[in-house]
Amino acid sequence: MRGLSLVSTALIIIGIFNTTFLMMESNCPNGVCRISPFPFPEWVLPALAIVWFGLGFAIFHKNLNKLVKRTWQVLGVGTVAFLFPYSLIIHHYCLNCYIDHAVGLTLVALSLKRS
Repeated sequence: MRGLSLVSTALIIIGIFNTTFLMMESNCPNGVCRISPFPFPEWVLPALAIVWFGLGFAIFHKNLNKLVKRTWQVLGVGTVAFLFPYSLIIHHYCLNCYIDHAVGLTLVALSLKRS
């Protein structure tokens, strides 16, 4: 299980750094990283993603109850299940967003294996 902890920690760090990169205005030429049709500021989705990735540390390194783990897993999969097809529908192609989606789904898969 030690290897799983190292892999999950590395993926969490990648997710947090990549999402932080997305939040930085200078890394989004012509607003390519922004999804503007939502009725809240553009920084909200990346901020929530950082919180989700941060909670991943607790999921993998603390003995949390099953409800907390399942909620974290459902939020991750549900968010990707909504945002990925939505981004394709509105022609919003964001490679860094897709990297975060893949990292998040991999973390969920690892957490299921760990359960």
